[in-house]
Amino acid sequence: MFFSLLFFVLGVAVCIAPFWYIFGRMGYSRYTCLLLLLPFLNIGFLYYVALTDWPIERERNPLG
Repeated sequence: MFFSLLFFVLGVAVCIAPFWYIFGRMGYSRYTCLLLLLPFLNIGFLYYVALTDWPIERERNPLG
């Protein structure tokens, strides 16, 4: 029981860690990667990120 819980927590950490850094570089709060843990909200948020301007882009190009 303990080892299965340990493997689950490690698996979640391995899946969330890259998004933690990616969202930070995109200009979003790093805590938004926790939305990926929610079943249907994660798909919607990934589409939102893919189809809108990122905050870091708006910061670099204030006229556009």
